[in-house]
Amino acid sequence: MRFGKHTKDPNPMHPVENFITRVMRIFLTLVSWPKVSSTAIPNDRIALQSTISSDELEKRLLNRGWSEVEIQRALSLRDSFFNQGFVDIGRPVALFNLSTLQGPFPDLPQELLNTAGEPAETIQRLLVDLEELPFVSLSYEQERQFKNGQPVLIRFGIEPHREKRSSGGQVKDLGEKQINVGLATTVYIVVERLRYLMYFRDQRKFTSVNDHRDVAFGLLAEMWPRADNLRLTREKRINHLETLWNKGRRPQVWSQLYPVKNINKKIESWATSFENVSKERLIQEIAFQQRLVLGLLHCEIRAEVFRKTISKISDKVSKSSEESKGDRAILAGVHPEHHCLHADVLPAAFAGDINPSNLFQNLESYREFFDTMRLIGRANRGCQPVFETEHFPIIKFAIKNLEKWLYAQWPEDIPAARETAFWAKAMLSVMPLEKWKTFCQQAHDMEKNGVEEAVFTVVRS
Repeated sequence: MRFGKHTKDPNPMHPVENFITRVMRIFLTLVSWPKVSSTAIPNDRIALQSTISSDELEKRLLNRGWSEVEIQRALSLRDSFFNQGFVDIGRPVALFNLSTLQGPFPDLPQELLNTAGEPAETIQRLLVDLEELPFVSLSYEQERQFKNGQPVLIRFGIEPHREKRSSGGQVKDLGEKQINVGLATTVYIVVERLRYLMYFRDQRKFTSVNDHRDVAFGLLAEMWPRADNLRLTREKRINHLETLWNKGRRPQVWSQLYPVKNINKKIESWATSFENVSKERLIQEIAFQQRLVLGLLHCEIRAEVFRKTISKISDKVSKSSEESKGDRAILAGVHPEHHCLHADVLPAAFAGDINPSNLFQNLESYREFFDTMRLIGRANRGCQPVFETEHFPIIKFAIKNLEKWLYAQWPEDIPAARETAFWAKAMLSVMPLEKWKTFCQQAHDMEKNGVEEAVFTVVRS
């Protein structure tokens, strides 16, 4: 592993682009700072349902005793969408709950100002009513803060407008293809690992390797994303997993994630470390492997839904017709049937080297957490990831809880605990706790001494 500064991700999902110099049709999305996403379109392309007009907003605020100066600082969601009321989409915006804001804007919390990097006087204000939440994607914690009347820091993001093709259906984008590679590789790796783990657990021999694989496929088919649960029968799930397995076993596929010459030897070598462990440890590892596939299945389904929803909205607004709130909610990641928690898709970052916040706008606040987990996953696969300054506070936070979940059962019903448990398992798959502490201390010392970039090896157990 490497620690460095000012490095670029060699495998970015969405390169940063300058909106001002970009000439094309786009969707604007409201995303948190750095944490959200409500999808909008420039004023000549928008069809937006039932948002509050400027006149209506002004009337409400006057009735609540606001001054003209305060009202001029307030923007409605309609202002930002129709009138392009925001001066700079790259600057922070404070989101306020119109339903709970009885007087003029309160002072912004110091923590919010520190995150924004701007004085309170220059931060733009956006007032949103509860009925407009389908247009703004918030994480569970951000939604709780918003409903309690606390301001939430947001920013604009960009999604490209999809033109309708004359024939041939929709083309999968690069991100969707990367997810498919990650999922196919992970299904192959996990099925082969499960063969060993289940044998060590049950001491049961099968007549053939394929029979053993069938049991592994059946185990993976038991855990399936809610969004696709009713659509696919168990047989169709297994067929899908088998298709992915066949793709993932190809060297041109798994080599995109694993820098080895023989993947099967790597799997066999990995399995020997579990040959004489307790049954409880084997059960935990089987659950961990299942999570890797499940997390990427969430992303596979979301990527398809995301693409189709953007295309659907693009088609409607090109005809100047109104898209539904349901479509907006799906796009924002807050629709009940398509909603995912951070803990659900964290394994996808580890196993598939993707950032799920590119798909789930309500998880934008976890972007750096996902990127850090991607680096841990790369280290697990034998790559040489570069950990930068912003990753270490996250690693240090995870270290505090690492020992707690070293041999814990998977806490299925508590997302926060499930998330912490995954961090522990993922980090320990790379090296022991003490070596993580040493790694963080070395990085801290180098930064303190002004070292711009340093490379050193961390010995894995």
